[in-house]
Amino acid sequence: MTTPAPTPQMMAQTHGSFELVVSPLLLALLGLWLDRSVFGTAPVLTIVFAILGLVGALIKIFYTYRLKMAEHAGAGVWNGPARAAATEAQSTQAQSTEAGNA
Repeated sequence: MTTPAPTPQMMAQTHGSFELVVSPLLLALLGLWLDRSVFGTAPVLTIVFAILGLVGALIKIFYTYRLKMAEHAGAGVWNGPARAAATEAQSTQAQSTEAGNA
């Protein structure tokens, strides 16, 4: 049995795990280099940069997740043409009610 070849969509969905590892690691290495060669401080910049990398990766993953869920909810069958027509009818009715009250 052969496994299917990875599609671009599958590859795009797996990048979050790499970001959680690579971003803090690269920034920690940058902080380590700065600590040792430039400033002479102990692991201060290493820790700070690693935390910033982790927080940045988590924020990006969170907002990417929210965007994907909004796209998924917008493409659902419950948001089809019938739903759009009902929403438009409700807004038209609300506007006519406001005009009558004014």
